[in-house]
Amino acid sequence: MSIDTQTVAEMANAGIAFVASVRVSGGGETVVVPSNSIAEYVGDPQGFAAKHFGVTKERRVVSGYLQRVAHCESG
Repeated sequence: MSIDTQTVAEMANAGIAFVASVRVSGGGETVVVPSNSIAEYVGDPQGFAAKHFGVTKERRVVSGYLQRVAHCESG
């Protein structure tokens, strides 16, 4: 699928926001997709979500669900 970036840019300039529902452990979450990232999201929704949450796709996608983890530093 090719993305018409001109149309996406015109929509963004008109004030239209792009959001996506992302499956995470325990349910789902709505995330804002910047207009310049629409093609990235469409091409790989799970990869986009992993990047958005700051985790790697390979380590956090289990059975189609993005697993979010809390990062902590030991003192």
